Amino acid sequence: MEATADPGQLDAAARALRRQADILDNGGRAGTFLRQAEGSSWTGAAAKQFVTTVRDDWSKAKGLAGDLREIATLIEKGADKIRKYRAEQARLERERNDNNPNTPNKPLAAYPP
Repeated sequence: MEATADPGQLDAAARALRRQADILDNGGRAGTFLRQAEGSSWTGAAAKQFVTTVRDDWSKAKGLAGDLREIATLIEKGADKIRKYRAEQARLERERNDNNPNTPNKPLAAYPP
């Protein structure tokens, strides 16, 4: 797969990360296990260890949710930069065509560097 600078695809990726972050905010599956374990009548050392382990996983999941949101924000900022760059490129092409109607009408990207 070739990398492209498609702001729409970047926005979609950011939305997917935010959806996953919402799931992790509730602890994901660890949150479900924790609620069940805490509400269970199961007792003893194994029960305490299980609750402790699941609570740690739940806490880590919540922390990862914040990380995913930060990554999503960076992706969205990148998409905005691409949009601004493309708008500026289009403006320059229009200006070039307006100032010199005899110039061949092809995009800047078609010219050699």
